[in-house]
Amino acid sequence: MNTENIAKKINYLAGGVLLILGILCFVFVDDFTKMYNIDLLTIQGKTEMRVISGFSFIVGFLLLYFTYKSKKQKKVLFATMLITSYFLFARLIGLVIDGFSQEITYYELFLELVGFVFMCVIYFKISER
Repeated sequence: MNTENIAKKINYLAGGVLLILGILCFVFVDDFTKMYNIDLLTIQGKTEMRVISGFSFIVGFLLLYFTYKSKKQKKVLFATMLITSYFLFARLIGLVIDGFSQEITYYELFLELVGFVFMCVIYFKISER
């Protein structure tokens, strides 16, 4: 399997995950807030969670769309890397500013870091061609 196909699969996976998580969080706001131990004290808080989940859905949809339409996956993979690097950066800053006792964050950081490193390897392998 060549690196272009691997990049395409990564882009589809990332887009699909963001799209599905966006839908799930939009529909099951209370379950997501309980999982992350977020107290939503007002109805406005639930609406904001739905707005954020809608953003995840749209970004996932766009990744899927551009992965499908693009003949060259390198640019789409770069966009996927940017999105992933944002998640990594935000989680690291959150740990530093908000405190280190965030159990779920460490699992997410690990998965995102492994994914990001793998994407970097594929990205630079495509560059070698």
